[in-house]
Amino acid sequence: TSSPTRRPCSPLTPADPTIDNGCNTAGEWGDVHLLAFDNVKYDCQARCEAIYMVDSGPLSFQLQVRMAPCGDAGVSCATALVATENGASVVQYDAAAGGQTLIDGVDLENQPSPTNVSISRSTNAINIEFASGVTLDVTHRTSGQYMNMHAIVPFTYFGNTSGLLGTPNGIDDDLRTRDGRNYSSDQVGEFGSQLEYDACRTWCTTASESLFTYSNGEDHSTYDRSNDNVVYTPPIELPDDTVTFCNGEPTCILDLLATNSTEMAEDSKEFVETFVSSPTAAPTISAGPTAAPSAVPTPAPSQLPSAAPTISPPPSSFPSAAPTSAPTRTPCTPLTEADPSINNGCNTAGEWGDVHVLGFDNVKYDCQARCEALYMVDSGPTSFQLQVRMSPCGEEPGVSCATALVATENGASVVQYDAGAGGQTLIDGIDLENQ
Repeated sequence: TSSPTRRPCSPLTPADPTIDNGCNTAGEWGDVHLLAFDNVKYDCQARCEAIYMVDSGPLSFQLQVRMAPCGDAGVSCATALVATENGASVVQYDAAAGGQTLIDGVDLENQPSPTNVSISRSTNAINIEFASGVTLDVTHRTSGQYMNMHAIVPFTYFGNTSGLLGTPNGIDDDLRTRDGRNYSSDQVGEFGSQLEYDACRTWCTTASESLFTYSNGEDHSTYDRSNDNVVYTPPIELPDDTVTFCNGEPTCILDLLATNSTEMAEDSKEFVETFVSSPTAAPTISAGPTAAPSAVPTPAPSQLPSAAPTISPPPSSFPSAAPTSAPTRTPCTPLTEADPSINNGCNTAGEWGDVHVLGFDNVKYDCQARCEALYMVDSGPTSFQLQVRMSPCGEEPGVSCATALVATENGASVVQYDAGAGGQTLIDGIDLENQ
C-alpha cells in the first residue's frame, strides 16, 4: 500500500506551522468493512463495543464503535459510536436509536451545544470535530439502523494511534491484534476470513474500558458477544445479478448476499467510490498483449496463528525497525547535479534470503515465485525498470532465491548481473570483460 491517504486539515485551533498540517483518513461501512489509515482494507464481524482508535500521545483521543448483529446471515453492522479527547466532552451517537446524540451522557436535545467540540447534525448524519482536528463524518440509515463513518485525523497523530483503524505511519501494519501481532494486507481474504475476525475481536472493550452510556436495563454485557463466531462465507459461485448490481465491487457483493439489503449494498458501493478506490489506486503495468490484473487476492489462513509470521532479519544495511515517519531516506548522490527545487533524498528497498522483500515504505513480505519478476517499473519519463530472476534454492522444497537481475532506464545501457553464473556482468548483452 501507499503512504497514508491525505487531505487538507482544518482543525478548530490554528495550525502549528512547524508540522505537516495534512490529515490521514480511515473509515468503516457496511457489515463491517474497515479502511485503516494506511489503506489496508479488511472485514470485522465482531459483536461488541470495540476500540477503533486510541491515542498514546498527549491528546488522549479515543473512539469506540458498537457492532451488533444485522441482516439474515448473522453478520455485524456498526450501530453506535462514542468519542472523546483530553479536555473535551464525551460524544455518543446511536444510529440504532434514530441518531440520538448524547453529550457527557445527556441528550443533546436537552442541553446547550458543547463549547469544546463542534457538532453539526442533519436528519441522517452528524459531523463531530474535536479541537485537535479529529473529525468524524457519520451517516446512518433509519431503515437498517446501521452507520457508515469516515474519520479524518491530523498529522499530529502520525505513529501514535492503535486500534481497529491502525496506525497512520505509511506501513502495512494496520491489521493488528491488541497484543501486538500484525498481519499484512496480502493475508486478507477478498470476502473476509477467520484471521480477520479473530484479530479484530481482540479490540473488544471490557466493562471498565467502555465509554458508552447505557439505557435503563442495559449495560456493557448487553452488547458484549465477543465469543460469537460470525465469519460469513459467500457461495463459491457468485450470482450474476449480484455481481452486475455491484459492478464487481467485493464489499457491495458481500453486503447484498449477507443482508439481502440493496440499500446497504448501494451505500457500500458509494462509500468505496468516494473514500476508498480512486485516491490510492495503484498504477497498472502492461504485461504484453494482455494487461495483468491489478491485484490477485491471496487466500488468508483459516485461523489466527499463535504468533505473528516471522521474517528473517535483513542485512545490517537495510532498516531493521519500522520507521516512525514516511519512507526511509538516505543521502542521495546522483550522477547528475541535484535539482535544488526538489528533495534530493533517496528512498530505499531491497531483497535478501529466500526471498524476503523490503518495500520502499518499510513493508516486509516474502515472495517464493519462480520466475523473472518486475521488481520496479517507472511510469514517469525516466522509464526505469528492474527485473529479478528467482529460482529454486536450498534443501527445503518450495523456496526460492534471487539469482540474477537486469536493469535499465531511458537512454542507459541494459545491465545484467548473474550471481548464478559467478557474478557475470553483461552490458547490452555483452560480457563486461570483453568491452
